[in-house]
Amino acid sequence: MRPGMRTTSLPGALDECVLEFSFSALPGGGSGVLAFQPAAGYGNRVYGVYVNGRRATAVCVDEGQPARVPLVLPPERGSVALLLEDFGDWADDSYDPDDGALNFEGLSADRLSLSWNAGVEIVPRAGAAGLAQLNGWTMDGVKRFSNCLPLAGRSTRAQLEARLEIAGAQRTVSLYAGNILVAQGARTGDGVVSIPARNASGITASVAVIATGGIFAGEYKLELRYPRSHEIHYSLSALSFPRTAELSISDDGRSNRYHAVTPNLAPGLYNVAIVSVSDTGVKRSTIAPQSATVAAPPAAPAALAYDSGSAAATVIRFDASSTPGATYRIYGSALGTPIDMQTSAATHAAGSGTLFQALAPSAGYPGIRRVIVRALNGGVEEQNASILEIEYDSSGIVIGARPNVPRIRRIDVSAGGQITVQAVYFSASQSAAPQTAQLFIAPDGTPLDYTSPVDTQAWSEEVGGIRVATLSTTTPSGGFFTIAVRARSVAGVQDNGTATERVHASAVEPPTPSNAEVIPARA
Repeated sequence: MRPGMRTTSLPGALDECVLEFSFSALPGGGSGVLAFQPAAGYGNRVYGVYVNGRRATAVCVDEGQPARVPLVLPPERGSVALLLEDFGDWADDSYDPDDGALNFEGLSADRLSLSWNAGVEIVPRAGAAGLAQLNGWTMDGVKRFSNCLPLAGRSTRAQLEARLEIAGAQRTVSLYAGNILVAQGARTGDGVVSIPARNASGITASVAVIATGGIFAGEYKLELRYPRSHEIHYSLSALSFPRTAELSISDDGRSNRYHAVTPNLAPGLYNVAIVSVSDTGVKRSTIAPQSATVAAPPAAPAALAYDSGSAAATVIRFDASSTPGATYRIYGSALGTPIDMQTSAATHAAGSGTLFQALAPSAGYPGIRRVIVRALNGGVEEQNASILEIEYDSSGIVIGARPNVPRIRRIDVSAGGQITVQAVYFSASQSAAPQTAQLFIAPDGTPLDYTSPVDTQAWSEEVGGIRVATLSTTTPSGGFFTIAVRARSVAGVQDNGTATERVHASAVEPPTPSNAEVIPARA
């Protein structure tokens, strides 16, 4: 299996290997930040980010490190679908990861995703010598700018050279891209020649050799014509042509494979057809519609939270989906591991108000258990990625939700041992909001005591997902110190990934300048 498919080259599906996946819109709309946290143990990876089934960007992420990806959102709809795909370190020009992304989205489809290879028309150059000797060309595996030559000034056309060689009753047909042999086949006597690929080109072909009217051995050009555009037709009723297409995809001058994604559609069975339009404006008349069903996913449950109990009998709660008849799948993890999204840990029948579900006992404390709850209706599961993290102490008792880890932006040390620290807090994907910032300090070689802050200050109002706090303290003497800043929630829970810095405080006067010279000067 390839990276990005439901079962990936990683040891498990991609949604088992990403611990966190969230999006924060920036003020004003139109853009935002995608944040995700790959699990440790899978090495450094390359991830593709898709918006509405179209590849937006790729990002390299170090093992287990959080990633933040700025995204510009498409303007055509009020909501968007975001998908993360593992590209791994795969190097294979024949693999198109877009297919995996589009197929993955089909699990919760509220629109249609289409992908197809452009048909290629074979056009022998008029007037070429030996044109009557070769007829009825068929060809597969042609890729523009890969195994055939582009035609200057015509992005929808490419070129190959065909050569016919006669040796007694033997007819040999060869295809060349410039000086490179890409396919070659032979037969005895007239008839259809099968032409397999050569030099791993991927091109296969066939052609009828007719030597009547004299034997000719020579070469001529084949133009390969791609469509100028493709019309996408879809309707809940039968398609009757001619009709106006719902979408049109223009040739981009480089693709061999195309994709299209419709807007949100009402549930139902759709008739779909892809109509090619040539670079001279001619539409294909033979059309074979396909069908696809759009089954609207149910609305996601809301307000997923820890309710009560210890690790042996943890109870969570969540508000019911607004979709009538929805049931629920609860996915969970063991302590410190990714969520198993292939097997639901528990199910729950539909109901009103708040729902509760006890989770099975677990061992190996302390640690963090992660939970996702998804609604299911008519066999379609919605794909929300709201993760609840439940942290247990060494006795299996639940620790309250922690705020994110702040960062130390600036440290100023002034005379008298005064130390001023400016800390920054990013609220994206936080489990709990911070109420205060706490400053801790200890001389070199002495452990920090995180129960006794030397200063506590409130965080500023949030602006664009960022808060700031300024803290200060005075050292009792000079020397080297370790300082740390922690965020503390309303419930009194600190973050668990402290930002620390080493500083030097000294009341010693600086040395007298040496080798000083004073001479007259003119302005």
